[in-house]
Amino acid sequence: TTYTFTPNGGQCATTTTMTITVNQPSAVPTFTAVTPICGGEALSPLPTTSNNGITGTWSPVLNNTATTTYTFTPTAGQCGVGTTLTIVVNPNPTLVITNPQPVCNPNTIDITNTSVTTGSSAGSFSYWTNPSGTNPLTNPASISTSATYYIQLTTASGCKTIQPVTVIINNKPVLSITDPNPVCSPSTVNLTSPSITSGSSSGVTLTYWQNAGASISLGSPQSISSSGTYYIQSTTGAGCSVVESVDVSILQPPTPIISADNLAGCSPVCVNFSDLTTDNISTWNWTLGNEGNSSDPNPSQCFTSVGQQNITLTV
Repeated sequence: TTYTFTPNGGQCATTTTMTITVNQPSAVPTFTAVTPICGGEALSPLPTTSNNGITGTWSPVLNNTATTTYTFTPTAGQCGVGTTLTIVVNPNPTLVITNPQPVCNPNTIDITNTSVTTGSSAGSFSYWTNPSGTNPLTNPASISTSATYYIQLTTASGCKTIQPVTVIINNKPVLSITDPNPVCSPSTVNLTSPSITSGSSSGVTLTYWQNAGASISLGSPQSISSSGTYYIQSTTGAGCSVVESVDVSILQPPTPIISADNLAGCSPVCVNFSDLTTDNISTWNWTLGNEGNSSDPNPSQCFTSVGQQNITLTV
């Protein structure tokens, strides 16, 4: 308010004025609350002028890693008092990843299994194909392709952490089997011959078994003497394996049976020989004493040499 001074009459003086300023009562600065953040997120500088027009400074410096209470000190000469403002910094979740054990195709891997994230904070998990978490993984419970995928953990406060998880799907070996040619006893078959597994994967370990489950080992795969179905297992360095059957045929040699219509007489003695062998014979080799040989099934021979003749038939 401005006041006017008026001198009393009879004095050599003039009027004058005086202004008295009355300040408002001390005010509390007001500020808009800051939305809680997650640890490490950027914080904007706090305003140096309050919502009700009081200027001043803040202390301490901003900290985006922990919840902190800041103090506002008004600039001198203002009718304002100090105040505080607390900024809540929510902790980021702890995400512990244990890579799943490799498997052999066609098996798949489930990265939603709790064993993959054991030791992590509480929250919800999501699954992604990229480290920024923008491309969702559609089949996290049945992954069939080797790659690095990503798991994101989100807490109730909305804070997130994303970590990679490595998935390995190993291929089974190729095992191509060519059955060995039949042999005649007492010859044997060697199942370890490279010709039997030609065209198969290299760098594998081959083992030999009596059963398809590969639980009864074959003691002498280099010298099989009995016909039957045996099994070869191919195992890679990663432990993936495949079992295939191989058929072995050991043929028993035929027992020749011969007959002759004449066994003695005066020279020349002519004899008709017959092969009575019941097996399916394809070749004949007759030794007709010292009179010659024949490959006919049922040869005839006239003998002129005096004495006994030894006749043999090999079929």
